[in-house]
Amino acid sequence: MAIIKTKTQVTYFSVGMNVFLTLFKIAVSFITGSTAILSEALHSGSDLVTSLIAMFSVREAEKPPDSEHPYGHGKYENVASLLESLVIFGSGFFILYRSIIRIKTGVELASLDLGIVTMFVAAIVNFFVSSYLIRKGRELESPAIEADGWHSRTDVYTATGVMVSLIVVKFTGINILDPIIAIGVALVILWVAVRIFLESLGILVDKCLPPEEEKRIRDIIGKHKDEYLEFHRMRSRKKGGEREVDLHLVFLGNISLKKAHDLASHLEDEVKQEFPGIKVLIHMEPCDDGKNIVNENKQCDICEGCKKDGNIGKEN
Repeated sequence: MAIIKTKTQVTYFSVGMNVFLTLFKIAVSFITGSTAILSEALHSGSDLVTSLIAMFSVREAEKPPDSEHPYGHGKYENVASLLESLVIFGSGFFILYRSIIRIKTGVELASLDLGIVTMFVAAIVNFFVSSYLIRKGRELESPAIEADGWHSRTDVYTATGVMVSLIVVKFTGINILDPIIAIGVALVILWVAVRIFLESLGILVDKCLPPEEEKRIRDIIGKHKDEYLEFHRMRSRKKGGEREVDLHLVFLGNISLKKAHDLASHLEDEVKQEFPGIKVLIHMEPCDDGKNIVNENKQCDICEGCKKDGNIGKEN
């Protein structure tokens, strides 16, 4: 899998694996009559749908900015992740509903050995597939691929649970355990759906970068605190795999425009070295008799007491 390098190639891989797993589980569920295995087949089917959504969104997100989308198409991935969560939720709800019906109507099972082997194989395959998707999603900074990976990871837990339940049924003859385990599978799926939904929604409403990332940016700006008065109004957000940050940088009133611009450019370059691909916008401001100073304890250089003291270079 070393030859898979782009987001699009990763999504093709995910789609292919989910087609195989879905068809495999559906066939075995009909042979065994197991609701738990059918729930796993439907779960893999929802994996396939989310993989297709991820594939489409990744292709759209990689398009360059245009006249209608001057800020790019990065949020397509977050919209896709949101849609994936709804598909996952729907599959979980259907499994829950069908399992309750089976408990009421009764359960008949056959070929349990085949079902046990199927779930064992499915758990192993899903473990490696999900680990790969999560790793590539983080490496390529793709929320859609990472969400797809976490969805596949739930298959590992649910397939293992179904396998254990079938083993118990085989040795005890308590067939009702099959739909009960399927209910457990459904609850896990619903939990994953809610988590992905909330994460996607946070990005779509322009939630700021994680605190640790903002701190690293502040530390970079702070290293040059002797060359400006202060910085404030720092904002950040993330869309798809892209980060954006902007801030106001206040300079002494008598500094040249070139010197201020050179420092701003240097700071942008340092932030980009720490976060490749990040978009940085620095708004340069003169002190202007202290009007642009947010910190009340600071003074502009036109004032008598405006000197580079302990206050200069601190963020408000």
